[in-house]
This record gives sequence, structure tokens and C-alpha cells, in this order.
Amino acid sequence: MDIVAVSCQHCGASLKVPMGTVHLTCGQCGTPLLIQYQGQSIFTQRQDASEDSAANVQQQLHDLRTEVEIARLDAAWQAKRESLKVSYGRYGRGVPRQEFAVIPMVIFVIVAGLLFAKGNITFAVIVGLLGLLSMFVTTIAASNYQNERAKYEAKRQGLGGKDPLAKHRNDPRNGHYF
Repeated sequence: MDIVAVSCQHCGASLKVPMGTVHLTCGQCGTPLLIQYQGQSIFTQRQDASEDSAANVQQQLHDLRTEVEIARLDAAWQAKRESLKVSYGRYGRGVPRQEFAVIPMVIFVIVAGLLFAKGNITFAVIVGLLGLLSMFVTTIAASNYQNERAKYEAKRQGLGGKDPLAKHRNDPRNGHYF
């Protein structure tokens, strides 16, 4: 059996070990060592350092997988959010809001009242019903948006990601958009 000479990585002591040995404790300082064979080179590494290194790599891999999952979730939410937006006429598309459900209803009620005053009862009823329908559609769209957003936020928090909407949520000018 061949004997090889290696040095302790911790204290530098010269150690003689049989070729093929993988684990060793330094006789000088008592440090547990791992013997590495790479081609013609043979060297030692502190065993606890290699274990820390492996744990560190595992943690980095876990963190990377989590980051990728959060990025995937964020991209899916952005696509879902775009699909849930509604048209606000000349103002463009936006997130449906509960408070906007009342606006069309008020407009339709005013128009229905004017029609009723002129004696157009049939048209007044039709316009009033359109107002109700508009209010219900807007309310349902806003509720659906809020539910989807809550699901997204819960999944993201479950992954340990920061709340991407926190800065907007605390701003009264922007809180209702998100």
C-alpha cells in the first residue's frame, strides 16, 4: 500500500496516510480533514468547512429556486392583471374598482329621470335597468380582481417573497390601484 504525504490545512503539520484515505484527523491539532484527490494533486480540506460549503450551496440553490418561482408567479400575475383590467373609455384601461360601480348607475338614473319626466316611461325603465346592469358588472369585475390579487399575494408570501405592492399600499394616492 502506497503512503502519501499531505499537510494539514489548519496547522500545516505534515501527515503520512495510505493512498485512498478520504477522512483523517490531524495528529497535531485534532482538526477533522477531508483528503481531496484531483489528478496528480492531493490536498486536505477541513471537513467542517466542506460541510459548511455543501450546506451553503444547498441554501443558495434553494434561494435561487425560490427567486425563480417568485419571478414566474409575478409574471403570471401581471398577465392575469392585464386580463382583468376594464375599459374606462377615453381614459384607457385600468383595474376595476368598487367605487366606479356607482358612477354609471347615477348617470343612468339621471337620464332615466329625465326620460320619465318627458313621459318616456319605457325608455326610462330600459335606461334604469342598463344602469343596474352596469353597476353589477363593474361590482363583479372589481370583486373578481380583488380575489385574484389576494390569491397572488398569499402565494407570494408563502414563497417568502417581499410584498411587491407594499410601497403602493401605504400610499393613499395609489393604494386602490393595486
